[in-house]
Amino acid sequence: SPAVVETEMAAVRARLAAALALPEGTAVVLAASGTDAEYVPLAVARELHPSCRITSLLAAAEEVGSGCTEACAGAYFDPSVPYSSEKRVKGAKMSGFEAVDLVSVPARAADGSVVDTAAAIAMASASAAAEGGDRGCHGD
Repeated sequence: SPAVVETEMAAVRARLAAALALPEGTAVVLAASGTDAEYVPLAVARELHPSCRITSLLAAAEEVGSGCTEACAGAYFDPSVPYSSEKRVKGAKMSGFEAVDLVSVPARAADGSVVDTAAAIAMASASAAAEGGDRGCHGD
């Protein structure tokens, strides 16, 4: 039953919070998959900054789940969605996430060498912040 599932999930959240010594009141979000989990930071950003564009950074897209690129962009990663028989278009933006820009940083360069992902993400973040400055949203 849904009540049993919720009780069990609450226990998992509590165990994770205790194991990680999280501060009291910290939310623990569980997701069915890593791809599904990609929506969590987008939802938090949208809630905190409803009128701003969001820049979503994805590192090593070729190394993660097949739907992560779409999910990180705020789009559907599969035509089927939970609790609906209505099909969606893979890659179409989800309602409320039309203003999400994806920046993807590869794990490897064209020659096969490893990309300094941290440096590439820092550069992409700085670029997004500079572009966002004229929209009045950076740091809101």
